[in-house]
Amino acid sequence: MILKFCGKTTDNKLVLDNVYKFQDTYGVSLTDILLLFREKYIRQAIVAGKNVKRIAQDIEIAIIDSRMFESREEIELFMEKITKIVGDLK
Repeated sequence: MILKFCGKTTDNKLVLDNVYKFQDTYGVSLTDILLLFREKYIRQAIVAGKNVKRIAQDIEIAIIDSRMFESREEIELFMEKITKIVGDLK
């Protein structure tokens, strides 16, 4: 089973299919799946010359807007992982 894009939203953003099946079948947490996508975003942003602090801010804003986590503590734990990825990629 492969994660694949299955369409677009009304504002032309790609929609990913099979995320739940991937999570359920392989036991990969949703947070880890999102981290994989964030890492790709971070790599591309660094190559494009975007400031790393701004990258982290953009990601944190998206996380808060998505309401993916229920508490500030969960957001902070996720952002710690993002900060480590950014540090490793510099």
